[in-house]
Amino acid sequence: MHITGREFAESPTLYPLRLEDDGARMYLARFSEGDYRAASFLDERALRQEMSVGWAPTDLLMRAAQGIRPKPLHFIFHTGHAGSTLLSRLLDQRLGVLGLREPLPLRSVADADGRLDGLIPLLLRIWARGYAETEAVIVKATSIAGRLAPQLLSAAPAASAVYLYLKAEPTLATLIAGVESAKDQAGFVAERMRRVGVLLQDDGIPAPTSPGEFAALAFLAENLSRAEAGRHGEGRLLMLDFETVLADLPRALEQVFAHFGLAIPPSRAAAIATGSVAAQYAKVPDQAYSPALRAAVLDEARQKAGGEIARGLHWLDAIGVRHTAVGTLLT
Repeated sequence: MHITGREFAESPTLYPLRLEDDGARMYLARFSEGDYRAASFLDERALRQEMSVGWAPTDLLMRAAQGIRPKPLHFIFHTGHAGSTLLSRLLDQRLGVLGLREPLPLRSVADADGRLDGLIPLLLRIWARGYAETEAVIVKATSIAGRLAPQLLSAAPAASAVYLYLKAEPTLATLIAGVESAKDQAGFVAERMRRVGVLLQDDGIPAPTSPGEFAALAFLAENLSRAEAGRHGEGRLLMLDFETVLADLPRALEQVFAHFGLAIPPSRAAAIATGSVAAQYAKVPDQAYSPALRAAVLDEARQKAGGEIARGLHWLDAIGVRHTAVGTLLT
């Protein structure tokens, strides 16, 4: 492996794809601007064999990062399945935007429960690299990394962020509709229960026992994290209900571009909102997507799993009686 500090600092071409568990090394891969644009997830799924470079000591990259001239950096956070990949891809359609979707090191820092928080300033500086025409880099986090929003916004005081969410019932319908998504919820129960207990200062939250309650826990944990981010956002955080976004996508895009300080004519925002990217499933662009298709999928989930959705909502309501913060999320 041969890299130079100058090469690392001057462009995003050398990208740290993942962190070693202790944070001592980062695995580098070569990404072109087209590779970034094509990637739905900046992890092994975006990696082709010829892109691999190898492991580099974090200390070496920290020294090289001192030569970076950072571009403006912003964030998209979300509560899960709330249109964040779609929004990121749509923002990419404006010249000057470099979208980084779900960088794996950010999830690694979140999963480390504080052990790797010291790497946040370095990662922010690395993500702020851009190409000559880049006006802003917009990092789209994974849903579970949303709990790092306060730390990220604190470490990047010039950054703004959008936080996408869904209300409780459509969240449960969305999570239950996806077979893989429904399976995933059970794997996050322990971490989410810990997080909910901390955020509510209550270790007596009843454990979920069914798919509807697992989905309800996902809603609760991620939206409590969203509320916590709002308390630390100091006016830099724009909360957007995805269903409201879909109801008037051109207006939502204008609002988001303005929030990020990126000028765009209304006609261009409207063209992006009605263009080919908006008609694709953002995570798998070769599949068709439309608000009507999404509505049909959710209606089918409500018909097939209405009992589980009701059970999850009842679980949430019971917690809402005990905690005003949860009741507020359910209104």
